[in-house]
Amino acid sequence: MRIHPRNKELVEKAKSLGFSVEPTRRHIRFVDAEGKVVASTSATPSDWRSPKNALAQLERVAGQKTERQKSGRSRKNVKMAGYIDTYTPEKQREWSERIAHLLDEHKTLVLEFKVLAVQPVTNSDINRAAKVIRRIAEIEDFLIELKQPVEKFVR
Repeated sequence: MRIHPRNKELVEKAKSLGFSVEPTRRHIRFVDAEGKVVASTSATPSDWRSPKNALAQLERVAGQKTERQKSGRSRKNVKMAGYIDTYTPEKQREWSERIAHLLDEHKTLVLEFKVLAVQPVTNSDINRAAKVIRRIAEIEDFLIELKQPVEKFVR
């Protein structure tokens, strides 16, 4: 029996997961090693998601994932095409590093201010203390903004 081109990738991945494939006249059955039918899909899918759904079901039964295409045809991808993706792991790591750096800087500035407060007062100490206080305030304002709900950024 001929397999529809949309299902060829599904059949290959099912075989890599250890399932045997039994094409029938109208369906494709996926059978485990014990001979039990664990999933089936239409031989000529009318919905482009049906092979993906069948693969997801096979992955759940097998307990392992197969490699997937990172971008594809989905309503979310089409809908979100105009948005900037800020939730990638790279961005998360970048922001985590930035926040950690700011927290370290904040701690250092607080200690520096305590040292300046104990020393004898000179004009340069007063100027430096003012700069330290301003920077501490900027960092604290930023950290307060981070705690605000993200709702204002979501459309």
